[in-house]
Amino acid sequence: MRKEITVSGLKLDFECNALTPILYKQEFQSDFYGDLLKMGKAFSGMGKNNDVINAKWEDLDHMDLTNLLQYAYVCAKTASKTDRKPISNYYKWVGKFNDLDIVGFSQVLELVMDSIDTKKK
Repeated sequence: MRKEITVSGLKLDFECNALTPILYKQEFQSDFYGDLLKMGKAFSGMGKNNDVINAKWEDLDHMDLTNLLQYAYVCAKTASKTDRKPISNYYKWVGKFNDLDIVGFSQVLELVMDSIDTKKK
């Protein structure tokens, strides 16, 4: 699944597919789905629109902004592999954002969640 999302005023392409968990593991030496389950606890209390204002403090305790940035980076990297436009390393990529746009980055997490097929066939 691919989507253009505006983050910190920048229109960026993000993609999540079968390559994304592999890139995540290579880049961060951590499990894509395990980290996603931890993040899911934070978003479960935010309501249908993932509204941070509606979140409970105990739910936000599970929020790891570093993981949110890692998911955004690896989805941007997946999109860049499809486009054959390599992107810089993680620290340079994150450094180009002027602010921490939680709404923009959470849309990337929605893209990841929408990309996971959980239906029995």
